[in-house]
Amino acid sequence: MRSAQAVTPPPGGVFDCVVVGAGLSGLAAARKLREAGRSVVVVEARNRPGGRVQTINTLGGGLHFDGGAEFIGPTQNHIQALADEFEVATLPTYNEGLNLYWRNGTKTYYPAAIGIPINQSIGETATAIVKLSAICLSITPGKPWEHLLANYWDSITFKDWIDRTVVSADAKLQLSLICSSTLSVAPELVSALFMFNYIASAGDENNPGTMFRLLNTSGGAQERFFDGGAFRVPAAMADTKGETFHNVKPQKAT
Repeated sequence: MRSAQAVTPPPGGVFDCVVVGAGLSGLAAARKLREAGRSVVVVEARNRPGGRVQTINTLGGGLHFDGGAEFIGPTQNHIQALADEFEVATLPTYNEGLNLYWRNGTKTYYPAAIGIPINQSIGETATAIVKLSAICLSITPGKPWEHLLANYWDSITFKDWIDRTVVSADAKLQLSLICSSTLSVAPELVSALFMFNYIASAGDENNPGTMFRLLNTSGGAQERFFDGGAFRVPAAMADTKGETFHNVKPQKAT
């Protein structure tokens, strides 16, 4: 498979549709439009497709690492279908041995497969997780505003919800990690409704989204990774209709 290369749009070209952005969403939209019989051009400011999905090949010796969207797991059926279509294999994520939890100068080891540190706050944390799971099961994925408490949950941050749910500092920290480890932001920067919907969306038509499905390695979203890097998928998508992927540099406002 050759890598997708950006090219200059032909002068005077006329298309039914223009898709701005050659990330996974843009490339998927272009595929749907082509399937409907429309001519499409995809324009992208970068000199590559993929958006936030990028494989970094600067380590030498054929080694690489993913700069985004590294993992794939059960219920992520659409990206799995694309990987199968373009013959991008996946490999199991290493999940053996011990994790290290460092808190207030004290280190605690716990099995990697468990995913949650075992300490004095485990009871309080587990009770909060049960409550969180019940809330997320009551959310309609993609339509969180339909919930009777949607306005209230959207008016408070996820940190507010944590502070009102648990008391100990350890429990607050562990619940905060649900947000920071998945979104890379602190819980005070997202609404409680956003976090609930994000967790609820970690499923499919037959399996509800749960915190464990979102965070876990075995049986969760980090279960496997793409052999050769996740970028192979959008690169193959762009390459199927190479003439429709164009590099367009953004212009400065005058």
